[in-house]
Amino acid sequence: RVSKGKTQDHDPVQLTIYPWRPLLGELLFMLMRSISFLLIWQAIAPLDMIQVPKLIGVYSGAWLAGFIVPGAPGGLGVFETVMFILLETVGQTGITEGDILVIVAILRVVSTLAEVLPMGIFACDRNPKSHKDLINHRTLINVRIRR
Repeated sequence: RVSKGKTQDHDPVQLTIYPWRPLLGELLFMLMRSISFLLIWQAIAPLDMIQVPKLIGVYSGAWLAGFIVPGAPGGLGVFETVMFILLETVGQTGITEGDILVIVAILRVVSTLAEVLPMGIFACDRNPKSHKDLINHRTLINVRIRR
């Protein structure tokens, strides 16, 4: 319990086990996003295997910058700008600026679709039993708003 900026005597919170599942889930998420980036790259421009670690690093850095910047929904604009700048400077890929812009734009569309399509599939599911928790949550919100 915190009181006036000072803590009272209590035992500090300690983790008994490390949360491996969220860490492994995030690593799998970044691996899948990096693979999609590399596949898009390969479709637009030739990909040399020597470039792969550098490109994954550039992608991860741009994703992180877009993730931590406040006020930008989904890192919109931040991700693209950082990706473009890093690919031109650090990446040294030897492809044109137009190709870089096309790769970044396609990547944004693909990642947006990858997030929206599962939600659309869930919304189209007409089985009310599968929406039980969602319906109960909406009902609670509506009841609170009406009061």
